Amino acid sequence: MECNLIRQRISEGIAAARARGRKGGRPRVMTPEKRRYAQHLMADRSRSISAICRELGDLPASTLYHYLQADGSLKAPGRALLGTHTPIEQLPAERPQAQAHA
Repeated sequence: MECNLIRQRISEGIAAARARGRKGGRPRVMTPEKRRYAQHLMADRSRSISAICRELGDLPASTLYHYLQADGSLKAPGRALLGTHTPIEQLPAERPQAQAHA
């Protein structure tokens, strides 16, 4: 019974926060503006990925590669960040992952 009361109060608190405009969750490190700037920087092949990440505010390289290919083209999460969804049939085929040999 006590557990149900706690759950009810939590859900009411979350609903009240959403009514005030709060979304909840951790804020994204990669914003649409940073993503566009990263694409612009990656077009210049003379810049290293670490230099690009430093210029973007010490963004981890793994986060950069989560949204963009090495050539600066968008991956699916990069398109989702902009709110543009491309049907699966139109997406470029991604390279297969290397399998570990046993």
